Amino acid sequence: MRVELRLTEQAQQDLRDIWRGWAEYSGLELADRRLDEIETKFRLLLQFPNAGRIRDELQPGIRSYPAGEVVIFYRVAASVLEVVRVLHGRRDVEAVLQEES
Repeated sequence: MRVELRLTEQAQQDLRDIWRGWAEYSGLELADRRLDEIETKFRLLLQFPNAGRIRDELQPGIRSYPAGEVVIFYRVAASVLEVVRVLHGRRDVEAVLQEES
């Protein structure tokens, strides 16, 4: 079964913000490399959608998977892996995700 990747608008904005932050502090090359690393994790999750930790305490049905300094938050439904947010590990992810539920 093929699983399709979808990113919410907020997840897309998270990636833009992450890239911008890395580019500002570490340069364009490192920012590009970091986003490539996150995209590699997306491909891994497409192959193994249940690899992430179940995080029902944050939102029902959500999972998390680390990608370096950031954490990918996603849901799996039928043949879709929906990336909900991509947040820096130092953020109060509980507060951010509970605001949105």
